[in-house]
Amino acid sequence: METDNNFYHRAYELMQPLGILGGWNLSKDQHIGAISEIFPIGRELNVLYAGTATAKNPIDTKKALIEAGYDPQVTVLDIVSRPLRKLQKKDNGIITQKCNVADTCFPDKYFDVITTDFLLNMGSLETGTEIVKEMARLLKPDGIISMTVFTEENRRRNFQSVLIDRFGKKHFFPKETWNELFSRFGLDLLLTTFCVENKPLLYHSDEFTHMAAIKKT
Repeated sequence: METDNNFYHRAYELMQPLGILGGWNLSKDQHIGAISEIFPIGRELNVLYAGTATAKNPIDTKKALIEAGYDPQVTVLDIVSRPLRKLQKKDNGIITQKCNVADTCFPDKYFDVITTDFLLNMGSLETGTEIVKEMARLLKPDGIISMTVFTEENRRRNFQSVLIDRFGKKHFFPKETWNELFSRFGLDLLLTTFCVENKPLLYHSDEFTHMAAIKKT
């Protein structure tokens, strides 16, 4: 499998088909191109959205995968029932399950793609360790993990993280901590810093870190 920097960036594009943050959008062509470069068209794909039941992306991603010629199964896990019920009311074929992402009932090597946003900022380092351990167990040998986080390095260059930090709702760790943690469970990790211009509502740029990981061979 291709594992240079271009691979990781394409993995990043794969999981961001329509953009989830203000001013940050990728075209459908970019999304489809990312998928086809990583996974052969026509194959089955098991996609896990971990702790992201409130996101619109699971539905958009499934539609895009079908349009590209794949046979996708998209699963959304969350510990909160209400957003899961909202997804269940829609006729979208999305599988939903209420559970702790750090302790799921799926077999080993089950998912091709695992994605989440800011889940690793929601608890202590011990909690994050259990989540990464479980993700490594669930990921297929040719699969990818794609997620966005706040790191210690960009916490003060992000309007949202400054506000959230003031109320003590999120945890921030340096990039070296994430590298060591993912490596411990047999995952190669690339960290990419990027900025989002929030216009027209907020005239500033927010800084985030994207993490793409694959299993070491």
